[in-house]
Amino acid sequence: MDHRRRSGGSGAKTRPPTTEALQHWTQTLTSLREVSRLQSQPSPPPEAVRKIDKWMGSLPSPASDDSPPSESFENLKAIKQKLIPGLTEIKAGAEAEAKAISDALANLQALIALRKGPDGKAT
Repeated sequence: MDHRRRSGGSGAKTRPPTTEALQHWTQTLTSLREVSRLQSQPSPPPEAVRKIDKWMGSLPSPASDDSPPSESFENLKAIKQKLIPGLTEIKAGAEAEAKAISDALANLQALIALRKGPDGKAT
């Protein structure tokens, strides 16, 4: 069974991978490891989410008119300044993860194209 696996299963000899294919495999493995690393980290960090939840909860409800407009505006500006760092951190983490996934997919597509060959059929 081991012999069939190495020879493609049908008894026909398979050609060894090209240098280009080996380079793409290396890039693919690197990009998949990066995706795995990013997804294993809590992104965003739980502290950032707790802070954002806290500040979002302190926003006045649109239906309440409990405070004078100028006080309400100053309060909103202060909350905005506290939200910006956490939201920026969440956005950066999401963008890094999206880029890593995109890179991994591009590398996998290149491997599939190499495997299919110029005629579009699997080799």
